[in-house]
Amino acid sequence: MKIREIYVRFFGIISSETGHKEIKISTDAKNIGELIVEVCNKYDNLKKRLLSSEDSVLNRHVRCYVNGMDIRLIREYKTRLMDGDKILFLVSFQGG
Repeated sequence: MKIREIYVRFFGIISSETGHKEIKISTDAKNIGELIVEVCNKYDNLKKRLLSSEDSVLNRHVRCYVNGMDIRLIREYKTRLMDGDKILFLVSFQGG
């Protein structure tokens, strides 16, 4: 079990749910899917904002980036985490 230091930034309504714009997490999560579950367990109010009806699956309006890359363009929830990674969660804008 390897502990990684991960930096997580929250934007918009997500930051108001956590009370933080950025946190540093010491985690043994191996991939972004495991980290999402850990962050949602840490901030219970975040579950309703981040997750769809399926556990550990992001709501379709939430974007997640690892070191500036959208996880949908990498390996999605299996995107591996490295020590020092920077994670960003934001809610996409909608309008009409």
